[in-house]
Amino acid sequence: MSGLGRFYRLFSIDLRSLACFRLGLATIILCDLAWYRLPNVGAFYADDGMYPISEAKAWLGDAGGWSLCLLDGSPAFQTAMFAVTGLFALALLLGWQTRAATIGCWVMLVSIANRNALVSNYGDSIMQIFLFWSIFLPLGGKWSIDSRRKNSRQPNSAAKPPLPTAVCSIPSAVTMLQLCLIYFFAALWKWNSDWLSGSAVETAFSLEYARRESPIDLLQYKFLLRPLTISTLFLELLGPLVVWIPYRTNLIRYAMIGAFSMLHLSIELYFTPLLLSYVCVVAWFLFLPASFWESRFIRRLTGANCSDEKASPSVTVELAQPAATGVFARIGQRCASVICIVLFIYVAMWNTATLNPKRFGFLIPHQIAWVGHVTMLGQTWDMFSRPSQHNGWFKARARLANQDTVDLLRDGETFDRDSLASNWSYYPGSRWKMFFRRLGIWKESEPICNHVAEYLLTQWNEQHPDEQRAIELSFLYYERLGDPQANGFTVRQMGSANNGEQQDWEVTLDRLDSIYSGGLLN
Repeated sequence: MSGLGRFYRLFSIDLRSLACFRLGLATIILCDLAWYRLPNVGAFYADDGMYPISEAKAWLGDAGGWSLCLLDGSPAFQTAMFAVTGLFALALLLGWQTRAATIGCWVMLVSIANRNALVSNYGDSIMQIFLFWSIFLPLGGKWSIDSRRKNSRQPNSAAKPPLPTAVCSIPSAVTMLQLCLIYFFAALWKWNSDWLSGSAVETAFSLEYARRESPIDLLQYKFLLRPLTISTLFLELLGPLVVWIPYRTNLIRYAMIGAFSMLHLSIELYFTPLLLSYVCVVAWFLFLPASFWESRFIRRLTGANCSDEKASPSVTVELAQPAATGVFARIGQRCASVICIVLFIYVAMWNTATLNPKRFGFLIPHQIAWVGHVTMLGQTWDMFSRPSQHNGWFKARARLANQDTVDLLRDGETFDRDSLASNWSYYPGSRWKMFFRRLGIWKESEPICNHVAEYLLTQWNEQHPDEQRAIELSFLYYERLGDPQANGFTVRQMGSANNGEQQDWEVTLDRLDSIYSGGLLN
């Protein structure tokens, strides 16, 4: 096989694989909007919620971050922004005006993420990054309204040119390399004593906020955790390299797709990484070769005819363009290739610089750092590089008009200052857990805690009668010392709120707070 043929084989993406990639991304966006975003518009995105626009602007600073959601803080405007995002995602799912829909999804998801960074994680970043690269790809080449309309315009003659079945271009190569880069740098971040000793996964299981209740408790089988830790490290390090071996490429890629899918399935079974596992599995669709779609089982499953798949075995640089715009299309393709090359080099430099700022920080000087923030291609894959030892949770101690003292973060249960049981199971969803987790460990988030206290107090009073209204709320952070069975914890007050009423309270609890706030209880 010639060098050009090997390049095509390694960097081409079958249009059916690309269509699955498109369908997967659109489905994830729609599900995230329906289950996590829309139900929490008032809490996370409105100005009268827990994270007002003023705090978001302070967080973005002058780094170059941007968000359309910062234009107005009303719940109606934020809901409208989510509705627009849903329409773009639906258009992407159907493959209607696919490139415009891809751009729209990218713009809206960046806006939503920058509106409240405390409820976004690596999965959201990966989604935004792949949407950006997808702008340069023919996502609507198969199984889309766009492709049907294009096919209908083809002349019905035996001499008509065969339609392309794959795309091989600089954007396709960059998109595939981006996925490999994520895992490779994630492995480099993990190259430390926690992972090399095999203790990282066991430490991760002690993180109460991230752990999911699973039928099999792996902590009872600790002899498995060390090999799982080591194998994960080397899979992330070597997997992104072996997929480019030009010998038995299809077989190797089947193995890597299966291995990484199993990795993300196991993560999803035991932890709550939000979109991370789903987006990564969908991204591996890009590596599905044509032989997968040409197998007898898949043909029957998709109802494909043999004549459809044998129309053109060749690889094309881009979907065919109408003759009238051929020159402009070629110019656009070349410009897109140059942009992708420059930005991918920038991405590689950014990852290298953040991996070792002292040695390689010069690669991304301040003058060009804004590019990464504007495009959202600035990326650091240090997730679980050193699993945190911090186990903490919040309590919202409210004094009610009927003299009761309750915890608003435990559905109004009686407040117990000495309880060692965390309350993560009471939160409405994973983004709530992420938000409160970051409030506890990020020093920059402490000014937000008063907004949180005011929101919790207001919501409680709106949902309860006057005799149960909350008069005053103390927002406390409990941090466990060591593992979940530890007997000690620290307590500090992070924020407070009141409804303006003045009442004479017994001073016992106030005096107690002054004693143990920030102190140690055993």
